[in-house]
Amino acid sequence: MRFIESLDSWLDKTGEKLESKKVKLYTDIIGPLVFMIFAATVLLLMPSQIILLDESQINPRTFPVLLMGLILICSAVQLIKEIVRIVKKNDPAVKEINLLVEVKALIILVILIGYAVLMQVIGFTISSVLAGVAMLLFFRIKKPLYYAIIIFAAVLIGVFFRSVLNVPLP
Repeated sequence: MRFIESLDSWLDKTGEKLESKKVKLYTDIIGPLVFMIFAATVLLLMPSQIILLDESQINPRTFPVLLMGLILICSAVQLIKEIVRIVKKNDPAVKEINLLVEVKALIILVILIGYAVLMQVIGFTISSVLAGVAMLLFFRIKKPLYYAIIIFAAVLIGVFFRSVLNVPLP
């Protein structure tokens, strides 16, 4: 229980620090940049992925090159429009992101990815128990009955699928 209490106090301190922190994102600038990076990456990777057997005018690379070129051009136009908008002192579209909310979402995502990875390594039942307990710890559930319910449900579901339904679980 001492570990849980120290974890709770650390989470409280970190939460207080992150609660007031907000990040401003210029969505109309970030969007075109992301698409430009994506299109450039696809264009750079294409020669190694799509091998040409003959040198005809229309080949398997034609449509992807045209599509990525169109994405690059449209993204560049959008980016230039937004830069001009900022230079003229017009208000660009800004989205504020609360860091505390995003960190919490990231922790839940890490727990779910860990669950998926562990399921392949140690099996369904044990990984389900660990993921359930991790979620309860994350949401600071202190009632032992909830932990017992999670453990019982994971074991029961594992046994039911293996024994009754004859479904092989990882």
